[in-house]
Amino acid sequence: MNQATDEDLLRDFCRRGFVLAPRDAVRRGLELALDDATHDDLLIGWIESDARLEFCFLVGANLPAFGDVQLIHSVRQAVGRLGRRRISSLLWLASISDFCLSWTPVDSQTRREILRHALLTGFIARHIQAATRDEFPYDSLIAGVAHNLGDLLLAAAPPKLALVGRDETDPPVVDEPSPHAEADACRLGALLLEIWNAPGEVVSCTRHFRNPRGIEEQFRSLRALVRFAERLALVLESEPPLAPLTLEALPEWRELTACAPWNEIADLGSRTRAQLPESLLAADHLVTALGG
Repeated sequence: MNQATDEDLLRDFCRRGFVLAPRDAVRRGLELALDDATHDDLLIGWIESDARLEFCFLVGANLPAFGDVQLIHSVRQAVGRLGRRRISSLLWLASISDFCLSWTPVDSQTRREILRHALLTGFIARHIQAATRDEFPYDSLIAGVAHNLGDLLLAAAPPKLALVGRDETDPPVVDEPSPHAEADACRLGALLLEIWNAPGEVVSCTRHFRNPRGIEEQFRSLRALVRFAERLALVLESEPPLAPLTLEALPEWRELTACAPWNEIADLGSRTRAQLPESLLAADHLVTALGG
């Protein structure tokens, strides 16, 4: 597959009636949250106007990953306590989760497994990021949750892709299964995130997730974090469980601790181990709560 084929595959999904955009309620909520001129009352009213968005927002707001130790009972409380950065992160979390669970070309069990892995990766990354006391400038939670979005799309593609052309007069494109499925998934997921106007660091981290060549220098530390988080997610998901985890033996750990700010945190390993149970609980809780 290549960039043109990626675009053709997305067009083919659209022509078959599958929606590739976030729900209007979530998309508009993101627009309002990202606009500093938006009054809190307008944002609160919009989130409360959609029952599913409100539910997902409140479930997420009460997760420890968002840093508020007191129980949040309402959207107004969440908006007042969390600030726009974490609100935007919550809405991206709702957007990706909602899309994964409603992507009907893939069976429900596969959707659930892909989303759980995405959430586990995201929560591990976010809990590690917490060691920087929120000074890290990028949204590691959403970069983690978005990293395998292309896997969901490729799971819906037939072994041979009979794709429509760029317009009605073009002949169909027939593409054999790619021997580079992981790279295809990364590129396809990044393209979808671009269409959604996702943050640049999330798009770049997804596109270069399996191959760091070409990623912008300022995003290398984010990619290293998400790659390490995904490796830990795979370890935690393994059946039967692996032997006691030795972080220092993982190549992803060496990559992570070779760059700032991770190489500046002396107890990063112990912090990471301590937070893994919380990451597992958060991923399972959110998938269950959202009906996955």
